[in-house]
Amino acid sequence: MEHCKEFDDIKAVLTYCNNNVQKYVNLGFRSGNDRIVNEISKRIQDVLLEKHHLSKALEPLPKSYTVLRKVLLFLVLNSDIPRKSECDVFKNLAHVSDLCPLLPKFLLIAIIWELKLDNFLYELISYTPCWFTYPLIEIILESLRYIDDVCEVLEKGEHVIRAMYNSLTNTINYACDQKATVKINSQFYELITRILQRIFSPPDNENIKRKKANARKSGYLVKHIINLISFEET
Repeated sequence: MEHCKEFDDIKAVLTYCNNNVQKYVNLGFRSGNDRIVNEISKRIQDVLLEKHHLSKALEPLPKSYTVLRKVLLFLVLNSDIPRKSECDVFKNLAHVSDLCPLLPKFLLIAIIWELKLDNFLYELISYTPCWFTYPLIEIILESLRYIDDVCEVLEKGEHVIRAMYNSLTNTINYACDQKATVKINSQFYELITRILQRIFSPPDNENIKRKKANARKSGYLVKHIINLISFEET
């Protein structure tokens, strides 16, 4: 991956927030850390706005999708997600890895949601090996607890499950042995089950009923169930 000028600005943001807002190594959980999430997200948004990668509504602009994919990968490679250094994929990305204080996984996902880089995250999960994405998916599952909008939880859950399926089928092409394949399938099944439990049994049901009409919520559930059942790998 080629180095781009946005990396330097984001590196400066991450280093500044670690040194002047809160040390990342002292952060263990999403709860109670809204300040650091908001601070990093706002500063990175400002960088992307200045370089005309986001709309006024802070949505990714199609002309900048390639750059934003690189930005997402840069954030991931500068997080504490375990990587296999001997893997050729990561050897080719070493020049943009570990360039600043490492983001905890929960902080990485919270920032990605705030920056609306969801679609690029699903792409990353789809086309990287399972052994790399599973720790990320664990944190995504945890992050759904902090989203109040049931429709948003359903959308994210559906897209993550689709991406996991693609990741699983792509990982099989990496010539695993039989034991590794069985383990991957088992992990996949367990995570799918937990995500489905989360997206179809959201907490605080009474609060959701006040926000969304029952008919709309039921229709949305049916829509996402049909989407999952009818999904075909693309």
